[in-house]
Amino acid sequence: MQAPISLHATSPSLPLTEYTRVSDDAAILVKRQDYPRALNVLQRRSPDERRWRWAFRRVSHSTKALAGQRQDWMSAGLSELVSGMNDRGLKQELALDFRSLTDRSLSGVALPDFTARELWRIADHFGLPMEYLTHITALPSTIDAPIDTARVVIDCRSTAEAHREEARRLVAELPPTEALPMLGQLARVAADAQRDAAARWRALAQRLLLGRG
Repeated sequence: MQAPISLHATSPSLPLTEYTRVSDDAAILVKRQDYPRALNVLQRRSPDERRWRWAFRRVSHSTKALAGQRQDWMSAGLSELVSGMNDRGLKQELALDFRSLTDRSLSGVALPDFTARELWRIADHFGLPMEYLTHITALPSTIDAPIDTARVVIDCRSTAEAHREEARRLVAELPPTEALPMLGQLARVAADAQRDAAARWRALAQRLLLGRG
């Protein structure tokens, strides 16, 4: 990638070394609106699932404050950065992070492609009828049109988390068994159902990331 063209008047030189945290460097540069150097921080450091990913999310979110060519430039730089990664799992998670934070897709960072018909068949395998999906995510108007895989995966994960939280709430509010045994039993059944639903939505999201193979 060529040296970035300045998108904003940069601040005085900020020393960046491997002794600093990538998350701290990115946060400082984003706060100063020095977006090209914030991108350079990501380019110069080895990706990992924790601080580097946090820094990527921070820089990605900052692109929402930009407009026009400046936003396109940053999006292209982030896309090129992610596309060059060898870690397929991390690459997919970063593409999902970017979509979740900006509501834009990283061009050139391909998540698996599916049509709505294929999604229907896969979801049915996990006991999730298509009508369930229409309540939680946006789908194309025709059955053979491609779905927005990133959007569907994000929404499936959010739904899974909502079911998991509901299961926790039900368990936390369980009455003493000896006091209201029938009510306690019903609450446990409901909590188990919520955990099962969470597992199925998580499984669907994971299956979509695997592709057709």
